[in-house]
Amino acid sequence: ARYLLGRVHDLMNERPEAEADYRGVLEWWEKRKTDGPVPEYVTRAGFYDGVILGDEGKVAEAIEKLRAYGGDVKTERGAEAAVRIGMLQVKAKQYAQAIETLRPVCEDSRFGDQALWFTARAVMAAAPADGGGDAAKREAEFKRATEKLEQAAEKAGALAAAGDAEARLRRADEMLEL
Repeated sequence: ARYLLGRVHDLMNERPEAEADYRGVLEWWEKRKTDGPVPEYVTRAGFYDGVILGDEGKVAEAIEKLRAYGGDVKTERGAEAAVRIGMLQVKAKQYAQAIETLRPVCEDSRFGDQALWFTARAVMAAAPADGGGDAAKREAEFKRATEKLEQAAEKAGALAAAGDAEARLRRADEMLEL
């Protein structure tokens, strides 16, 4: 029940209340752990707590929570966790780590456009402003980032055509960055 209350608070943008409920679920589980598998609602509580921490700018804590509760990158929650971790790493200027984190998700049907978009951002941000004295290197990095943005816009367009309204908005943002 506490997890569901946390989701309601979260969806109503009542973040402090949601965070308290998610942490309450995690604390409750820590006290009652068994040898069996972790219940899904406990895993989701940890995941959403990580999302809130990221939104609050607590990058290191958020990454730790998302890694702990995100799961396998081949699952929907795992792919979303990887994208969120990559976004946080870009925010923290950890560009090489972000590129590595996002790489396995770039082909994902649901989150691939977001992974490509933030990979492009990381590539551009990681390239030195003067190309390290090498204009050709800077141009190659710019081209690589542009290709990633084009792929992201294409994937978001396919999702938008399938009725995903959020993908339609992301596609517009991706096209503006091109």
